[in-house]
Amino acid sequence: MSWHTRFARPLGLSFTFAVALFLTLPAFAVAATVANPLCPSNTALFNPDTGSDIVLPAGFKVSVFAKGLNFPTGIAFLRHGAGFDVFVLESGHGLPSVCNEQAKFGSGEFDPKNPFTPDILVFNQSGTLLRTLGKPTATDGFQAAGPAVDIAFEKGVSGGRLFATDSNQATHAQGKTIARAS
Repeated sequence: MSWHTRFARPLGLSFTFAVALFLTLPAFAVAATVANPLCPSNTALFNPDTGSDIVLPAGFKVSVFAKGLNFPTGIAFLRHGAGFDVFVLESGHGLPSVCNEQAKFGSGEFDPKNPFTPDILVFNQSGTLLRTLGKPTATDGFQAAGPAVDIAFEKGVSGGRLFATDSNQATHAQGKTIARAS
């Protein structure tokens, strides 16, 4: 048996396997462990760049439009000319927990950077953040406790009034009886 026959095939196979393994490493290297700001030991593996956990029908592909979203629950598009803007509704915390209590983050539930309160992020068609709408303040915006549910324009992509819903249904108190049948 010649040297080529005896050693080249196993070495070639090992080299091919090593190159294949090396090429898959960037997908793993991008993932980061992120911590909850209120409960630092509450962590999650966060890898929004690859879309590897999204199952798609044949012929479709995943691409990143916007990063760093916090529990998006609704989306609406507004056309203007040949372009469009994308309105993304972020829910806020929803169910009560010590790890997502909006009143305990930063300066509280009206902190403009509070990730546990709902808002609407407006992006241009390239995915650049243009502005934030509806962030709770003492006098305006969504209810701080959320959750925000959905958004839509009155006339679809042609615009009109933007409708946004939030719930705050019995997340912090007992439900109220509005009327009783006698």
